[in-house]
Amino acid sequence: MGYGFGNKQLLFYCRKSEDGMNWKIAGNIDGAGNSTQVINYSNTDDNSLKGVSYYRLKQTDFDGESEYSHIISANCKAKLLKEINIYPNPVTNELIIETKGNNEAVNFEIINPTGVVVYKSSFIEKTTIQTTNLAVGSYIIIFESGNIFEFKKVIKQ
Repeated sequence: MGYGFGNKQLLFYCRKSEDGMNWKIAGNIDGAGNSTQVINYSNTDDNSLKGVSYYRLKQTDFDGESEYSHIISANCKAKLLKEINIYPNPVTNELIIETKGNNEAVNFEIINPTGVVVYKSSFIEKTTIQTTNLAVGSYIIIFESGNIFEFKKVIKQ
């Protein structure tokens, strides 16, 4: 889930629900505080539910005031692959991605912290990616096969 806000944010809570009525915290992110610029934040739900899940944000300001975002839904189908292995993680020079139990092409994108696609490719079973040109930081890898998506986080040192 990605979002952008401007001034006075203390904390963001990402909340999820199976029914759109009962909510649990799916993660939280410290706000940037007093900023004159729009700052983009993101959160990945590593424990997504199978089927439709609903998400919303609760933003809390320094003055204690809270505000909720609009509700969005995501249909999380069965796991894309039986197993996706990414190693080493954290990575310095070379990232290896392997799948087991999948004979179809898997498309993937590596997304940097600002939401820009920095690498895009596809593979079957195993691929090696040179990461020396990537800046230090956290990245999200989005895998897609047959309209089913899976997300993994990798850290570049």
